[in-house]
Amino acid sequence: MIKLTKHQIGKEEIVAVNKVLLGNQLTPGKTVKQFETNLIKYIGCNYAVAVQSATAGLHIALLAHGVKPGDEVIVPSVTFSATAIAVSLCGAKVVLADIDPFSLNIDVVDVENKITEKTKAILPVYYAGNPYDIKKLFKISNRYNIPIIEDAACAMGSSYHGQMVGSMGLTTVFSFHPTKNMTAAGGGAVTTNTKKIAEKIKQLRWYGLRRYDHFRLDKLHAISGNYVMNEIQAAIGIEQLKKLPTFNEKRRIIGKEYDHYFKNLINARPLTVMEGTNRYIYVLLIDKDRKEVRRKLKRKGIETQVHYTPLNKHPAYEFTSCLTNTNRLQSKYLSIPIHPQLSESDINKVVNAIHKIIG
Repeated sequence: MIKLTKHQIGKEEIVAVNKVLLGNQLTPGKTVKQFETNLIKYIGCNYAVAVQSATAGLHIALLAHGVKPGDEVIVPSVTFSATAIAVSLCGAKVVLADIDPFSLNIDVVDVENKITEKTKAILPVYYAGNPYDIKKLFKISNRYNIPIIEDAACAMGSSYHGQMVGSMGLTTVFSFHPTKNMTAAGGGAVTTNTKKIAEKIKQLRWYGLRRYDHFRLDKLHAISGNYVMNEIQAAIGIEQLKKLPTFNEKRRIIGKEYDHYFKNLINARPLTVMEGTNRYIYVLLIDKDRKEVRRKLKRKGIETQVHYTPLNKHPAYEFTSCLTNTNRLQSKYLSIPIHPQLSESDINKVVNAIHKIIG
């Protein structure tokens, strides 16, 4: 089976983990701090706070910006459910904005349509690692004085017109889940250029206490949870970050190959992406029955996935928003294998199968 995605762990990560295991500390310490320092250098931001997961990062980023019960947060309709869950954990209301039909990123025009006096934050997602229309959303954010908190779970190493995602002055959240472009066996990070926000996030990742210290009494200054990254995860993250440019370059090469081979498909078209995207997933918009296409590709040994079930289709939520593009495209997008370990033989097999089955 040609896997949709595949993590890549080498001897460097194994050595780093063994060093931590043989040391004196597994809870957050110098390795986590070193990972944060390396993230700052790589991304070009002022602050980076390592956390347990991107979901945890989104939750405390929202809290750090003052999101509370009764507030509204605008999110795109097509994203992983964690984006909405983070809003709900704050007690706030999830408000859905429609998607752009070419990139599947948040439709910034619809964002402005959904703003009310209760809107406390805008939470755009880098769908497939691809930057949304940041310039236009910046203008809307400034016009209404509403902060942008970015879900960049899929965008580690992506850039927007030469600027690294996470460096542009916003609060940005990354994921290091094993399916992502680099992993820390889970975990995530929040980046910002604002000291006040960074300090709040550091406090919120450890229950709301101002310092992480099991042996020192401290007073609770906010209510949160145990969202810290451990030393083992940080050790893996340090080594993976060194390899990330190579991983992403390989993904971009494969993405361009796919673009070339799929540009003349009659019943499908590739997702529109910017030059700086990290190619987290490769998405085709198809005009054939998706379930049948997936079944046929599986029989040929090719794994596929649907990213994602639209939020308005989850029974846990009840939405009445007008989502024209979402409803039209929800049965059309399909993710096919892309990761650094794909061989030319794998790529050719995928391309030939797509042409034969979709055409």
